[in-house]
Amino acid sequence: MNVELELIACQPHPIESKGFNPNATLPYSCIIEHTHLAMNDIMSAKSPIIKEPHPQPLPASGEGS
Repeated sequence: MNVELELIACQPHPIESKGFNPNATLPYSCIIEHTHLAMNDIMSAKSPIIKEPHPQPLPASGEGS
């Protein structure tokens, strides 16, 4: 596995609000801003975990237990 690619993948990127469909109909009186803020909160909480590259390659699907 290419270590550089793994390190790039471990850098969390903030969610941009311009990527949301402004015409979307969301349930439960949610608005796009609520979803945007919630997604950024999740990324912030996961950030310390995401930044740590896996110490060894994971087994391919079906290998190991």
